[in-house]
Amino acid sequence: LTPLFNPLLTVPEIPLTDLDPRIQKQVQAADQSIAKGNPAYAIEVCTGILDKHPECLDVRKVIRKAQRKLASSKGKGTKVFSGVTNAPFMVKAGKQIKNDPMGAMDAAEKLLKVNPHNVQAHRLLADAAKEANMLETVIFAYDSIRKSEPKDIENLLALGEAYIAVGKIDEAVKTGDEILSVSPGHGGATEMIRRGAVATSMEKWPWGNRGGFTAAVQDEDEAISLAQ
Repeated sequence: LTPLFNPLLTVPEIPLTDLDPRIQKQVQAADQSIAKGNPAYAIEVCTGILDKHPECLDVRKVIRKAQRKLASSKGKGTKVFSGVTNAPFMVKAGKQIKNDPMGAMDAAEKLLKVNPHNVQAHRLLADAAKEANMLETVIFAYDSIRKSEPKDIENLLALGEAYIAVGKIDEAVKTGDEILSVSPGHGGATEMIRRGAVATSMEKWPWGNRGGFTAAVQDEDEAISLAQ
């Protein structure tokens, strides 16, 4: 399998609690403003924070929550229009991924500000975050696509792989089951569930610590044999 991330580039992701307490309060207030009917305020505040702290997924989540709330109040008429008019911008941003993944992520956010249902923008975010080793952000992007396109098998496979990469095996197996509900007997989904079973068995046996999860996947035939 192709590695999910580039080991030469890593941008450590951090939780909101690692930011300055004053920033934490700003984000919390912004989140509360969404429920109070002012998502535009949340977007404005958190976008400024995300510009300085793109590694904080919690901030990105508040922005997306607010964007979806704002979009729902305006209707879904911009969904197709946005995807068409931003095609040249997408091509340019896509070329940034290798050399400037953070810039590509910023470009994706600009597209999502216009239309949070833009699947191509979410894919751009996922690809750029993958390049920067921001795997929780990768999961967030793929999961956002799932909300808009729940039967997109290619996306579900990518989401499952991302779950496996961070050790969220139960979520990977659930995603495999989702694929099978759409496409019974799908080979990729079956393999994903099998790998999840391997990882689970590795955790139950003392030799499961030998080399960590990567070794577990490489030794999957031995794991299955011993688990049985």
